[in-house]
Amino acid sequence: MDILRVMAYLDLINEVTVAQRVAWAQADAAARTAEADEQAARDARLREQRDEARDKARGPPATQAPARCATGPAAGPGCPSWRT
Repeated sequence: MDILRVMAYLDLINEVTVAQRVAWAQADAAARTAEADEQAARDARLREQRDEARDKARGPPATQAPARCATGPAAGPGCPSWRT
């Protein structure tokens, strides 16, 4: 509350009108809002870039490796020794 009294006193000394003080306050509020919006947009871009880099570093999804062919009677279809 004291800061408001100081500001009002300085406005009186410097002949600042209420309309000027209101305009300054509105401009300050608009600037803070715009700055917060810009920060949110930067954060969103950084999150997207982080996710893309993570996906790129992980590489393509792994596919199931083919089963090894057993030798002898346990060999199954697709193995070179099956029913040869």
